[in-house]
Amino acid sequence: MQSNIPSIDILREVGKIKSYSICHFKEKSFEETAPAHHYVAFCLSSELLVCCCMITSQPTTVNIYRKRCPYVLNSVIELKRGTFPFCTEEISYLDCNDCRLFTLKDLQEKLVSNIGFKVKNIDIPEELIQTIREKILMSDLVRDDIKENLP
Repeated sequence: MQSNIPSIDILREVGKIKSYSICHFKEKSFEETAPAHHYVAFCLSSELLVCCCMITSQPTTVNIYRKRCPYVLNSVIELKRGTFPFCTEEISYLDCNDCRLFTLKDLQEKLVSNIGFKVKNIDIPEELIQTIREKILMSDLVRDDIKENLP
């Protein structure tokens, strides 16, 4: 069993989050062979971090949506290669349907410690931030309290 990430390390990283930032981490609940993922994240308060929009180059999520509930595809954004330095595939996906609330304690307990929690120094274009906000607001899967408190 992996130990928890020291809370001071998480606090230091969370303090770097701007209105919308790119974070990199892996949850302990992921398969051991699964890689860490990049997320778009923002804070609702000093105690509550919302990590949303997993960025993946795997079309699995999109294919599941397409089969089970195609209406939620409206809240998936396609990112072209090079949108961010880690977007190396032809198309990556930003899933705005999956906004999850994390407290600092959640981050400390749920993340893989040898990978940690890192805020990347990557600017997100303002037009993409606006699109992310719009897609979160239109998603039927995102909780109302998250929608009401978007930065």
